Amino acid sequence: MILQSLYDFAQRKEILAIAKRAFKKRSVHWIIDLSDRGEFIGLIAAAESQRACPHSIREKSAGGVADFLVDGTTAVLGIDLDDKVRSEKQQAEREVNNRKKFEDFWNQIAEAYDKTRSPLLASCLQFKPEFAEPPAFLRWGEKQISAAAEGDAKPSKAGWWLKLEDGSEKKLKGTESFSFAIHQKLLIDDEEHIRPYWIDEFKKEVAEEQSKAPKGLCSVTGEHNQPLALTHTPKIKGVPNTQSFGANVVSCDKPAFTSYGFEQSLGAPTSVDAAAGYCRAFNDMLRSDSHHSIALGSAVCCFWTKDPDNPLVFSLSNILSAAHPTEVRDFLASLHQGKKTSMEHDRFYAVTLAGNAGRIMIRHWIDIPLEQAQKNFQLWFQDLQLADATPFFSSSKQKKEKKKPSPLSLWRLACTTVRDAKELRTEVVNQLFLAAFQGRAPAITLLQPLLARLRVTMAEEGMDALRDHSRFALIRLLLNRNQRFNSTDKETSMEIPPHLDETSKDAGYLCGRLLAVLSRAQKKAHNYQRLSAGVSERYFGTAMASPQSVFPLLMKLNRHHLNKLDKSGTGRADDYIEQDIQDICKHLTSFPRTLDLKSQGRFALGYYHEQAAEQAKIQEYRNKEKAEKEDLVDKVS
Repeated sequence: MILQSLYDFAQRKEILAIAKRAFKKRSVHWIIDLSDRGEFIGLIAAAESQRACPHSIREKSAGGVADFLVDGTTAVLGIDLDDKVRSEKQQAEREVNNRKKFEDFWNQIAEAYDKTRSPLLASCLQFKPEFAEPPAFLRWGEKQISAAAEGDAKPSKAGWWLKLEDGSEKKLKGTESFSFAIHQKLLIDDEEHIRPYWIDEFKKEVAEEQSKAPKGLCSVTGEHNQPLALTHTPKIKGVPNTQSFGANVVSCDKPAFTSYGFEQSLGAPTSVDAAAGYCRAFNDMLRSDSHHSIALGSAVCCFWTKDPDNPLVFSLSNILSAAHPTEVRDFLASLHQGKKTSMEHDRFYAVTLAGNAGRIMIRHWIDIPLEQAQKNFQLWFQDLQLADATPFFSSSKQKKEKKKPSPLSLWRLACTTVRDAKELRTEVVNQLFLAAFQGRAPAITLLQPLLARLRVTMAEEGMDALRDHSRFALIRLLLNRNQRFNSTDKETSMEIPPHLDETSKDAGYLCGRLLAVLSRAQKKAHNYQRLSAGVSERYFGTAMASPQSVFPLLMKLNRHHLNKLDKSGTGRADDYIEQDIQDICKHLTSFPRTLDLKSQGRFALGYYHEQAAEQAKIQEYRNKEKAEKEDLVDKVS
């Protein structure tokens, strides 16, 4: 079904159109500029790194086959840049192969001229060099050095050098390709003769390939008597941990991979068109400017809809990678406001790809109704909603935070489980992706690395640890979703809201709130001066794991802080704090000896919520004070 939907995607986007398949983006490094009579004018360094060049599907593994109008020095100039030492027999075979490639390149141009009578091709044919005889703009030897610097120069390795118009030279690399222009008019861009000619030639190549292919049932389309692809091409590029020239999803290149004698790709029989369709669909989605893919650590996920132009795909791509607050808010509101895209009979597909050298593994796939995917994704962000942590850190740190992706982006959520992003396992990111679109709960075991990192961050940074909105949002989602989908305990079927829950009787949540209040009392008692190690920094980890061992000591210490506040005469701050402690402790008959993993997560959220609620009160008071001052100024004026 997944390959079928990819094939349908390629057809709907017209990726399989012959006019598109006949040309392929590739690098053109140097353009040989000629006159109308084929005289060399100069070398032009290609301004664009990638151009749409004629693409051939002829088998090139045996050698002696060149591309039309764009190729390397061996095909274009008859010069082999590879100076590797070989035996006499190997060198003789290579020279024969090089000559065949050179002749094939120029024979294609001659055949194209015979059929089109293009003056551009006629000029190009007049330039044709002799095999293995370097043209005037190419020189073999060491780097040229000026007379003034000759004494200080170190000997360099000999090689082929291009002579440029300004008199300078540039060493030629074996991977660089050449093409032709007549008075700076590039031949491969000619719409009058050359491009239409190549489209016709490419049609012939496709027809010849299909005529030679064995016939059978296509496992993708279900059609009988179809020409089956021996190799699934083009290779898929852009998957992490694969080779630069691409890799295959289907390949049986060793006897161990064959089944019932079916070699190459016949073990998974797919028609030539279907194979080209799904491979080209993947390549289209994996482009750097595509809205159909997102990196998931050492894997990549491609996603699409039955309707390839559905605007929801573009929204999902932006929200997954960046998750800017305004986009998330609009996305969540769209369902309630009736802003629905054309989702009737549409479906959502996603495939996670991971590489292993020349092969591509499909790790997971999703195939669900599009409307269900949208609802699941909206529920994902609803479960991630949490009180804003922005007021907890300084303006300088806020500026740094703005430069990062949004805290709710998939990447930042996953990174909260590790010390460094390099340590992130692909399975963690992929698990969150699947949970977002399938509406299921990620493994509760993710809480363990989350809380371990929180203990370390709290000890090192104290209150600044609360700026990591991603970590606390993910903790809330993990607890609520596992409670919703996996828990059988009816007594603790309490979901944690985004903001402070003053009615909660959960021991872990209450202990977290209590530590936040005790920390606040200490900071007020010290007039908010920076402490080297306050209550939170010193006791957070122990209080979260074993409340009974630390809270009696903290309550005794808090008595000193309240007495200090009372003597300092700072209003009734001590009364308010004492009242908060009583409100919390009335639901706590005793401090738990230990807290399990879920209770530790609720402890962290209780601490976060209490601090956020206090910060919200301070912000509200400041806003009220500011408004009163503005009213007073207005009255005076």
